[in-house]
Amino acid sequence: MAYSDNESRNTEGVSGNDSTEVFAAAEVNAAHEAQEDAVSAAPAPSEATAAEATDTAETTSAAPQHSSAQHASAADQERIERIKVASRAAERSQRTFRPALLVSVLAIIAVAIIPALLTSLLPETWHMGAPIVAAVFVVITIAAMAWRMPYMEPETPQTAPSIVAGIWGVCGVAASLFAIVTMSVSGRISYALVEAVFWWMRAMLWALVALITVIFVTQMLRRDRTHMIASAGELLLVGASSFLMGGWLFVPLLLTAQMPAMAWGLLFIVIFIDIVMMIGFIRSAYMLQPGEKSASLDAARVGVGLPLLTLGLCGTLIPLFLLV
Repeated sequence: MAYSDNESRNTEGVSGNDSTEVFAAAEVNAAHEAQEDAVSAAPAPSEATAAEATDTAETTSAAPQHSSAQHASAADQERIERIKVASRAAERSQRTFRPALLVSVLAIIAVAIIPALLTSLLPETWHMGAPIVAAVFVVITIAAMAWRMPYMEPETPQTAPSIVAGIWGVCGVAASLFAIVTMSVSGRISYALVEAVFWWMRAMLWALVALITVIFVTQMLRRDRTHMIASAGELLLVGASSFLMGGWLFVPLLLTAQMPAMAWGLLFIVIFIDIVMMIGFIRSAYMLQPGEKSASLDAARVGVGLPLLTLGLCGTLIPLFLLV
């Protein structure tokens, strides 16, 4: 009897455990089935969505390539435009070169060759006539330079270079004539020649100081003070060149103070330097200016004003050669 009771209890415990395990397994199976249903119920990606994603990726990858292509095209266009501007500037400078060379040769003949020939051919008592003839030609040259001086900087007043060239050119001629006359009335020619040259150099320095002062004051009085350095530099170059044009009056003294062969050799060296400078000035007038600036330059003014400008700058070499 006792045995039967124990066996029935054991049987109930086993059956209770089995039912628990059955319930747990049923719950696990239900969870798996719910997960599978959720996966099967999720919408599959359509072909349109995949195509849109592909197009977006291609557009994203193609955008930098399109931007770089536009940048390269803009750079090529800019380089082509620069080449065109340079070629047009070269053509204009080539057209201006021949008239400028003709003007330069005529001016050299007037202020250097004719006075030198007069000094060589006329008697010694007429040697003072050569500087006077040279002074007449130098004044005419200064007037032509003031009349046809090109306006390299649009910000500079158009009449300013002409006024500066006229005033300082007359001062340079007057200083040269005074030095030559002072030397001619002196008894010691060699000593007076050196003194005359040094006096002319001192006058040149004072004239440059006065020119710088006038330019500075006029630039400060301008309402629009843009491009002051470029405008002041242009006026300084014109004023210095016109004053130094008076140095060509010393050509007759060079021929009388030096041996004829040496004097003519020094004279032709100055002429060669002048022609080289003239070529460089004309080339730079077109090539170093921006496209719109070089296009606005007047070829007639460039072909006349710049050769005379370089001729004036070379005039300072003649008095210096007298000290050799």
